[in-house]
Formats: sequence, C-alpha cells, structure tokens
Amino acid sequence: MRKRIDDYFVIVQRSVKDSVPKAIGWFLVRKSEEVLQMELYSIVNTNDQLAAQLGEPQRITERRKALTDINNTLRNALKVLQRDPE
Repeated sequence: MRKRIDDYFVIVQRSVKDSVPKAIGWFLVRKSEEVLQMELYSIVNTNDQLAAQLGEPQRITERRKALTDINNTLRNALKVLQRDPE
C-alpha cells in the first residue's frame, strides 16, 4: 500500500512540475500579445499615411454619404405617404 501511495505521489509531483511552467508560459504569452496588440494599434493610429492607405478612397466615402442621404429622404417620404390624412 505504501508503495502505491509513493508512486501516486511521484506522478502527482511530476504533473505539477510540468503544469506550472506551462501556466506561467501561457500567462507570459497572453501578456506579450496584449502589449504587442496595443503597440501596433497605437502605431497605426498615429501614422496618417498608413491610415490613408488602409482606409477607403474618398470617392467611395462621398458615394456612401450620398446614398445614405437618399435613403433617409426616401424613408421620410414613405412615412409621409403612409401617414393618416387626419
């Protein structure tokens, strides 16, 4: 019985020895990912040339605004047409 308990203790001890470095490494990797993501995010936001290259062209932005205005006008017109004449 004592031999089984000693063997079990050795297995548990080995398992803990293996899992502690894995847990520490996991936390270190997560922390470095967060730091890296924040640094990349701040660099992209402060670089105007990069933001202009990653953004959409000006003509598409203008077209989207025009279509949004037309859509709002048509919705308002539909509300007026569907209103009761009271």
